Amino acid sequence: MTSSTPPPADSVPTLPTPETLDATWLNAALTAGGVWGRGVWGRGDVSELRMERIGAEFGLAGRSFRIDGSTRSGAVSLAVKFATADAVDRSRVSYELAGGVLGAGMPTVFAGAADHPRERGILVMDHVADATQGDVLTGCGAAAARHIVELLARLHGAFVAPDAAEFPEALPRWGPRAMDVDRWRDRLGRAATRYPDLLSSAFHDRLRELPARFADAVEPFLEDPVTLIHADVHLDNALIRADESVVLLDWDIARVGPGVVDLARFLVEGAPREQHAELIVAYVEAARAAGAVDLRVSAVTDDIRAALIPLLQGAVGWAGAPSDDSALSPRVLALRRHLLECMCAWFDG
Repeated sequence: MTSSTPPPADSVPTLPTPETLDATWLNAALTAGGVWGRGVWGRGDVSELRMERIGAEFGLAGRSFRIDGSTRSGAVSLAVKFATADAVDRSRVSYELAGGVLGAGMPTVFAGAADHPRERGILVMDHVADATQGDVLTGCGAAAARHIVELLARLHGAFVAPDAAEFPEALPRWGPRAMDVDRWRDRLGRAATRYPDLLSSAFHDRLRELPARFADAVEPFLEDPVTLIHADVHLDNALIRADESVVLLDWDIARVGPGVVDLARFLVEGAPREQHAELIVAYVEAARAAGAVDLRVSAVTDDIRAALIPLLQGAVGWAGAPSDDSALSPRVLALRRHLLECMCAWFDG
């Protein structure tokens, strides 16, 4: 399993910011395929650039912009993402490894570069114009949910391996940690005050000892076979076409870990509970066909609850984080409540 190596720092050109990006830099990057790109752009120079911020309210990492322009062959639309150098490296490796497996289930990356000394990076991708932004608050149809699950299965089945040594160094190993007990209880108490309708007193009492149970839930996964995982699969990180086929976005925190982490993350917010059994079967069948031949429905079903323990910790931690709620947008507040509500329904429903 190989991936191209990022260039040495002194070979990285000065990267633009959203304020300084212009046609000169963009065309040079597209022509060369970026510092480590594959040079797949073949539509000539882009001119008359118009740039618009996209995804700001949808949980997308970094800052993303749609760029519309003109070429000799007609109008073009690109997506440019500004992120940290490490995030761009993880995205780069993910696109290189998984692009051939997921095909139209990932955007096409035309160029990019990572400047580690300045901790900045950029990706230039195709703007998927025939799709709409997914929304975790409104959900998706049954066909889109199944398509996401099958994309994950193909990804996980294609890259299943005995350990993380099989993967490029740019992809860190999945390994969440328990929150410090005092910090956890502070966050839990604040979350219960903010959301008394969600965190019942009985559930609150059970959650007090979560840090002590955290390792028992997570450690068994560390001995299982691993694969390439997206690590943040929810509908805000998806584009949905009219036929309900899906494009997975935002590979900034991709990891090497157990595939059930991705499946569990999507199921808890992305599909009705009554559809879960059907989706788990679809996932296992597709993953086995893609290479994970030892996967079993019963094992995946059992593992999902444990795989959600880190997300439960994160949901409560976010709900109880010190913040001035008046400074947060209505959507951020809705997303915070929604994630906690989903986790409470799963564990206390």
